[in-house]
Amino acid sequence: MAANDAGPGKDDEGRSPRRASWRGSATATASPSGYRWRDRGEKSNREVAQQNRRRRVKLALWTGSVLGLCGAFAWYWLMRPRATPLLAVSITQYIAPLPPNSFAVEDVTRLSDVARTASRGSGMLTVKSSPAAADGSDDERAAWNSKSADALLKQVGQWLERATPGGPGRRMLGSGGTVVVYITGHGAVDEKGRACIIPADAAKSRDAAEPAYLKSDRWLAVADVVQRLDEIRPDVNKLLVLDCNRLDADWAIGLLYNGFAEALPAARGNAKSVAILSAAQAGQLAWPGVELQGTPFGFYLSQALIGDPAADDDRNGKISLQELALFVRTRVSNWVRANRYDDQLPLLVPEEADFDVVYNDLGAVDVVQPPDAAKIQNEFNELQPLWSQLDDLWREHERLQGPAENESSPVWSEHCLDWHRFQQELVRCGSLLLAGREYRDECGACLSQLKSLAQKLSRRRQEALPVPSLPLARRWRKLPADGPLREEVAGYLQGEKKSPSSEVKGDYFVRADGAWQWLATGRAPAGQDGRDAGRRAVDFVDAPAPRDKYDVVEIRFLKLLAAYAPDSLWNQADKQLLPVLKLRESAEEAAAPRDVRAHYALRRRVERADADLRRLEDALFINDDACKQAGPCLARKQDYESAQRDGERLAEILAKRDRAWAELPYLAQWLLRRPDTPDGGDVEAIGKISETIAGLRDLDVRLDAYLEDFLRNDVAAAGQEETLEELEFGTDKVDGWRRGVSMKLQDAVDRAVVKARDEVTLRQLVSLLASPLVSGHKRIALRRQYSDALQKPLASAGTSAATSTTGTSTPPAESGGDENVYLRRLTAGDHPALALVGWEATTSKETASNGKQAEEASWLRLARQGGDVRQRLLDLTENSAWGGLPRPSEPGDGLGRPPHGDDAEPAPARSVY
Repeated sequence: MAANDAGPGKDDEGRSPRRASWRGSATATASPSGYRWRDRGEKSNREVAQQNRRRRVKLALWTGSVLGLCGAFAWYWLMRPRATPLLAVSITQYIAPLPPNSFAVEDVTRLSDVARTASRGSGMLTVKSSPAAADGSDDERAAWNSKSADALLKQVGQWLERATPGGPGRRMLGSGGTVVVYITGHGAVDEKGRACIIPADAAKSRDAAEPAYLKSDRWLAVADVVQRLDEIRPDVNKLLVLDCNRLDADWAIGLLYNGFAEALPAARGNAKSVAILSAAQAGQLAWPGVELQGTPFGFYLSQALIGDPAADDDRNGKISLQELALFVRTRVSNWVRANRYDDQLPLLVPEEADFDVVYNDLGAVDVVQPPDAAKIQNEFNELQPLWSQLDDLWREHERLQGPAENESSPVWSEHCLDWHRFQQELVRCGSLLLAGREYRDECGACLSQLKSLAQKLSRRRQEALPVPSLPLARRWRKLPADGPLREEVAGYLQGEKKSPSSEVKGDYFVRADGAWQWLATGRAPAGQDGRDAGRRAVDFVDAPAPRDKYDVVEIRFLKLLAAYAPDSLWNQADKQLLPVLKLRESAEEAAAPRDVRAHYALRRRVERADADLRRLEDALFINDDACKQAGPCLARKQDYESAQRDGERLAEILAKRDRAWAELPYLAQWLLRRPDTPDGGDVEAIGKISETIAGLRDLDVRLDAYLEDFLRNDVAAAGQEETLEELEFGTDKVDGWRRGVSMKLQDAVDRAVVKARDEVTLRQLVSLLASPLVSGHKRIALRRQYSDALQKPLASAGTSAATSTTGTSTPPAESGGDENVYLRRLTAGDHPALALVGWEATTSKETASNGKQAEEASWLRLARQGGDVRQRLLDLTENSAWGGLPRPSEPGDGLGRPPHGDDAEPAPARSVY
């Protein structure tokens, strides 16, 4: 057998097989190649390939992960929900005659607070209420209130350029989206019928030479705001929210009818990217809500804007503009009807506008809640001391406007400018108390000023001028008309009483009046004791006690008689002296008419009689014959008596005329306020307003002509008797209308006072409390009734509950059309305010067959006439030195002008009313 033959247990090459490895397995048989280094190389290549493959897989996985994360981050960044930005502009610092913007700050503060505390926080809404981005100011209220119309418009535009749009409508790459601009301030219409917002900058100090609020070119036109919003970023949807329907008709600023809501469609125009949501529709008011510590519009708007699920009707997680408007309209309407017995339907312009505004937030249900009853009660308790002070001032107002003592002119007639300011500020102070904490400091300052003004009016009832006669002492309230005091003086001078009372001792005019009456009525002893009686009377008057610097003319005459008249005069006092004393008394009465303006018509008559009286008095000091020869001059007593009668008649005419001018504007405004009943009130009385004003102006012209005739010509009294009767007839006619409407007003007050709380609408109470003619205890009763009504439990504002999350909103019923009734009452001729300011209307008498067109023409015509009123008030301010009232020299201008005795310092025409 060959050596290389394979034997048992050997391989083909004759090698013995390798033993099994102690590690558990035999090594693999050699490759057929026969080269071990080649096997090792092949094995190494396979391992490298596997490693490379694994490395590529890992790299691909890491790369994919990074790209996925980047894509997810980019998707999240581009597609994540963005908060809808909101700019809140609150204008609050208005001065009289503009009312406060009630609870504007509270509404903005609520929006800011709920945006931060909602469950998804800034995912729903981000609120910016300060223009600090432009001027660096952090004082939100001061910043907005200090800006003019142009500055406000510029600020809104700058914010929009920098704002990041959000909401469900925001598209990929940041395009689209929604922004909200919320403005709360007083809205009005200018003479062109444009909806405008009155900036606080346009309501400057009442000491300004020209009241800026009367210049409508300084108002911010809503059309300018819409145009600015539409021009900037037209791809972004803009919702302009306007809480600017707080003003009703305000004649003091020429707002004869507030057509702000009617003018909004024209203000929006063709702006495709802008929609307007207004707080109220045509003829309605945006009510404040003390119970909500805000306004119902602001309260329910904040609920919707933070994503209240109840506003999401289709439950798609988004709240569209239509859903938001329906939610706010339903809740506001229900709340106002239940708690104010009135209509308020927020208005969307255009009505079909729709885009997504905010996301639905399931956690936003309980974020916005009304204050509890305990908090509201605490608010009213804090106001109670202020209410008590205001009630005291209204009592003083009632006392001051009452009948004057001693036949003198009332304070409201003598000092009409101060009186007008006093009662206007009283009404405004009541509004400030219910306007929110923002106005609490202003209310305190207003009360302090009112107290000072009331004291001034009371002090000014005591004239500082020297008193020349006893009749003037009675007219000027220096001498009390007290018969018992005269009897006391007479008893003392006759020796029947040992010592007069301290009231007699301490008052010069009481002593002078008592001594004069004692002698002039013949109660003093005659004969040999006559001169002694005269001296005793004079010495009594001169008793050491507080007295004026100068004697009255009657006492000076008595002193001359006691010192220089012959004894024979005193011995025959009843025949010679007493007739002259009585004639002197008549002369002083005729020279001191109840209204000093009547003196123009009496002066020449009294002067002629005075010339004869002086000759008669001189004769008393010469001899008896001279006195007897002057006897015919006693006929002049008839001249004095006729002068007194005419003076009383003229004083009565002037008093009725002045009272008509003082009350007629307030009565007219009360009649023409928004109707309390569907029939629109007393149509007959309303129709006579302009006729009565025209009659009052005609009375002014004829009265001025009557007085000027006496100034320029020597006119006999008899020749003017017919004219005086005509003046009395015209005055009685005007006064009859005034008294008739005043009785209607007082009847309305009496009915409101005695009715149960739930039978009196708050609208009626507000209408009555807006008039300063309601004063004293009746006003206090109405105010308390109003406060009690505000503190009653809140009625539900939702279809089921205010915060319901189930069910759909039910659209509120349309308004009953009170605004149409109101407009119909104003369309018959020109507005009465034009007649009040003495302006001939320049507006044409538009008519239209279509009823809706007629109503539109009515509010536009009233807007133009309001511009005429503002222009007239500005003219009066620029050309008059009577504090914004017509000059007396202007024919026909009797509009509340100061009859006499007023300081008449120049002041702006804050209001003729």
